[in-house]
Amino acid sequence: RLTGRAAAKTGAKPGVTRGRQWVKAKGMQLLDTAGILWPKFDDQDAAQRLAVLAAIRDDIFDWEETALWLLNHLDSHYPDILPERYQVSSQGLDWLEEIGKRRGCLRSGGVVDTELAAKIVLQDFRSGKLGRITLEFPPKENG
Repeated sequence: RLTGRAAAKTGAKPGVTRGRQWVKAKGMQLLDTAGILWPKFDDQDAAQRLAVLAAIRDDIFDWEETALWLLNHLDSHYPDILPERYQVSSQGLDWLEEIGKRRGCLRSGGVVDTELAAKIVLQDFRSGKLGRITLEFPPKENG
């Protein structure tokens, strides 16, 4: 956007930037480099946030666990989003069941596919359908 043309390759998945690339705009230069994630996270909330954002490859995390983390976060910080978007009234593990029923995520025998429901929730978040949401807040000051 700064240059008015497609100057740097971008994508919603990790690994798009493979090397260094300079982006020159009027009065500035930016260096785009590949990001590196460490292989193990001590802070599991940080790992969940990165998984929700698709900064961690989708095939190495548990969809349902990550979606439940997001649903709990939304319920705590944005309580109007879940009833408005998904018309859910239940909490916790029942969220994916209820969302799956409402979105038609059913297997044979009427069993709800909670993994598919989790993927829908994460895709809704990633595409912005849930609105402007932050996953982190600044620490509260004492005093």
